[in-house]
Amino acid sequence: MTEFMKHILKQGTGIGLAVAKNVHTLVGDVDSIKRSIESAERAMYNFQQTIETLQTKINTLQLENQRLGNIVGNCQNVQIEVKSLSMKQKDLKTSVSKLEGWARKTERNQLNMTSTLALLENFMMNVSKEKNDNLNDDGKRIVSFTAGFDHFSQQDTRMTDMVFPKVITNVGGGYNPRDGVFTAPINGSYVFYTAIVSWDNGNIATYIVLNGKSQVRTFADSRGFQTKYQEYVYQTGTNLVCVNLQSGDRVLVRKYISVLK
Repeated sequence: MTEFMKHILKQGTGIGLAVAKNVHTLVGDVDSIKRSIESAERAMYNFQQTIETLQTKINTLQLENQRLGNIVGNCQNVQIEVKSLSMKQKDLKTSVSKLEGWARKTERNQLNMTSTLALLENFMMNVSKEKNDNLNDDGKRIVSFTAGFDHFSQQDTRMTDMVFPKVITNVGGGYNPRDGVFTAPINGSYVFYTAIVSWDNGNIATYIVLNGKSQVRTFADSRGFQTKYQEYVYQTGTNLVCVNLQSGDRVLVRKYISVLK
């Protein structure tokens, strides 16, 4: 073997060793890369797992958020319902207040009605008693009255219906002292008697009037009886009439003339 060949072989061996060394390095790098890739894949897997876990949590949070949203909506509905119930409660209080006022008013009305009923019962008892008291022995109703003046009354000269304010008796309630009219409470025969007085040189004429028609006249005249001593002279006129009346007929005394000195 020549030196050249030895040199070549020596260089080839060196190259081979260098290549082997480089290959070994490359193999190491490849292994390192593989390990890096595997580590990256594991990291990617773990990252993927983490993403999936986070996605699950996100889904859970979304569901929880939705549930909370429903709860909030329900709370709002509850608030609306509470407001509605509050308004209804106010309306109920107002209604209760009105009902209590109505109850108090009803109670007062009931008391007034009870009092009125008591008065009515008392009135009916009095009417019944008066009715019984105003019956004669035959069980027929008695109607009578007496009225006049309790002091001197100087009438004017005009024709007027006379009103006798002093009522002594009024059995049956037929005479009205406010207008001087007797209204027959029942059908029957009635006797009316009048007495008038003229004094101090005067005269007066009255008629008993039935439903606007004159029945009998009563006259009193004191003129021409004066003496030199100027003594007062009184003249009395009386009359009566018996008439058949129907319930509701009206009788009064009407003054036609009244002449004073």
